Amino acid sequence: MTAPEGDVVVDRLRRLEADVHARQSAGTSPPVHLLRPAAVVGPDLDSPFVRHFAAPRLLSVRGSTVAWQFCHVDDLASAIRAVVECDIAVASVGSPGFLDALDVARITRRRRLELPEPALLAAADRLHQVGVAPLPGSVMRHLVHPWPLEVAVLRSVGWTAAVDNEA
Repeated sequence: MTAPEGDVVVDRLRRLEADVHARQSAGTSPPVHLLRPAAVVGPDLDSPFVRHFAAPRLLSVRGSTVAWQFCHVDDLASAIRAVVECDIAVASVGSPGFLDALDVARITRRRRLELPEPALLAAADRLHQVGVAPLPGSVMRHLVHPWPLEVAVLRSVGWTAAVDNEA
């Protein structure tokens, strides 16, 4: 899936990757290995993604199909090792497959709150402006429209995730 132009989060990541590539091409930086993880989870980890699942309700965009994929912090560490040892330039990392919104609601024992996307993002922006919500709508979009990743590059060198999405 490709993010639309003008997405603040994705545009920032695109610029970062372009800068890394330019420095690599010019020979002005040490070798860099780029990992693109799914939503990183694990014990004592705090992030917007983790907080999303700790909320009383799981926010969903009405009428959308969500495909959640996670990357346990231990799997990320083993993927980093595999990338460096095998000299892989770019790879995605995450547990195989994905969970849909009903699976996530069942596993987390949370009820879903479905709202039209414009209402959800506008509410997130307003709550962020007054200091109640940690994320503006531009970031919230990534919580309600996550992208599952293909981890074929890592699998081709024998790496596998030890923790599945459900765990």
